[in-house]
Order: sequence, then C-alpha cells, then structure tokens
Amino acid sequence: MKKTVLITGISKGLGKALALEFQKKGFQIAGISRTKPDFEIDFFYSADITVKEEREKAFSQIMEKCGNLDVLINNAGIGYYEAWEKVNETDLKKTFDLDFFSLVWMTQISLPYLKKTSGTVINISSVAGKTVLPYMGPYSAVKSAVNYFSNSLRIELKNEGVKVLNVCPGRIKTGFGERVLGSRKTAPSTPFKADSSIFAEKCFKAYQKKKRELIFPGWYRFFIGFTKIFTRWYEKISLKKWNKDEPDKV
Repeated sequence: MKKTVLITGISKGLGKALALEFQKKGFQIAGISRTKPDFEIDFFYSADITVKEEREKAFSQIMEKCGNLDVLINNAGIGYYEAWEKVNETDLKKTFDLDFFSLVWMTQISLPYLKKTSGTVINISSVAGKTVLPYMGPYSAVKSAVNYFSNSLRIELKNEGVKVLNVCPGRIKTGFGERVLGSRKTAPSTPFKADSSIFAEKCFKAYQKKKRELIFPGWYRFFIGFTKIFTRWYEKISLKKWNKDEPDKV
C-alpha cells in the first residue's frame, strides 16, 4: 500500500511544492484547501479548516477513500503585518484560527491514524517565530505558538511512535507576502530568496531522516543567533528598514 500524506493549504505556495515533492517520491497525495489545486492529486476536499464541521467532514471523507495516513503536513496559514497599536480583533483571531488552532485540531483528529502507521506530523512554522520583527508581531506570536506546540507534542508522542518535524522557513518565492493581512503589505526586501521546490526537497529529506526541526534556508540559523547577540543594533536596523518610507517614525 502506498504511503499517504495529507496537506492543508495544498493549492498554492509551499503546500503545492510539498505535494509535488511527496508525489515524486511515490506518496499518495491528499489535500484540503478552499481552492482546488491546478495540478492532479489523489484525493482533494474543498473546505475551510477553521470551521469545525467542514474540517471534520473533509478529514472523514479523505480517510474513507485513502484508508491510511502516514504524514500530516499542517501548512495552511496566513500572514499578518501590522503595528500592535493598530491590530484589530477580527484579523488577529483569523490569523490564530488558521495558523494555530486549526493546526492543533487537524493534528488531534489525525493522531489515531498516525499512531497506527508510526507516522509523522510536519508543522510549517516560520523563522518569524524564532526572532522578533517590528510590524510582524501578530505573525511572530502565532508562529511561536506553533513552535511550542510542536516541541511539547513531540515529547508527549515519544512512546507512541509518532514523529514531529517543526519546519521554520524564511523568505521563499511563493507570493506569500502579497496575501498578508494588515496595513503593512510589503515587508523589507530580503536577499537570497529561496526556491519553493528546493524547500520541499529539504523538507522531505528532513522527514526521511526523522529530524526534529528544519530551518530553511540554513543561513537563517546564523541570522537568528545574530539577532539574539546584537539585539539593540538589530532592532535599530530592522525598524529603519520597515520605516524607510516613513523616516519620521524611526
């Protein structure tokens, strides 16, 4: 029997890249997203996973058809770039509902199946959850929550045979920044944007090697360390970059 991977937010960006990579490696691909993918997969269900009834129905339908689950990739998410002073309740709740709470509930309903196959949970977090960035506080907060969820879940499942891989991508060419919530629609430009297909390859290798965490591209490890050592200088420079068109705010 082919191994099955279920990917949320499969229709575009990292979800699509991951689907194509796992498909290339011989996996049966199941996906949930609000829009239909523009490529062929084995099982697809259109649903809003922030809605309990839709999430549970989609999962039930997919499991009924494919029968087994070896990998769950919690990929669905949205960014939120805004100053805390201007954060509104609706957008903040929407960000946490999709990026964190849905991830938790998808994991919860998947675990009975993953225990049977000694499977893997792959949570797509972000480098933003590892360091502090101005005007990305809401997004950093939700991704920090994902990091702690992954790390605590891994301990709880240690004797159950289920692995947990926490993935923290940096800036990747997906168009993600064009779909974020908030008034800050454009983040400062970052050199060396990585390709999504390379990200997917690295993610699959990390899964194969049963790694606990993947930070991609790898140079972000040094960046994270740099921000913790030279904190004051980093805060000054990052604020200046975000406010380069509004010098009076620096």
